[in-house]
Amino acid sequence: MIEYFAKQKIDENYGFDLIKYDACKGEIVGRYASPYQLPNEPYFIANPDGTEEDDGVIMTVTYDFDKDISKLVAIDPKNMTTL
Repeated sequence: MIEYFAKQKIDENYGFDLIKYDACKGEIVGRYASPYQLPNEPYFIANPDGTEEDDGVIMTVTYDFDKDISKLVAIDPKNMTTL
């Protein structure tokens, strides 16, 4: 999921976050955040040999407001960090 305009303070660290939501628990359980970044729709690509629900990779294109460029980002869905 993408969390638009959730942060209350717009400063040099502002960006839009991708969140990992656990529907069974009803809560956010992970977050990918990067300053000045606007991610587009994330795509989960499952590991064909995976054994867990989040075995795979999340791919998204992000727009960097500061540098005026877009880039492809690969995210580990287990810990929501960049690969």
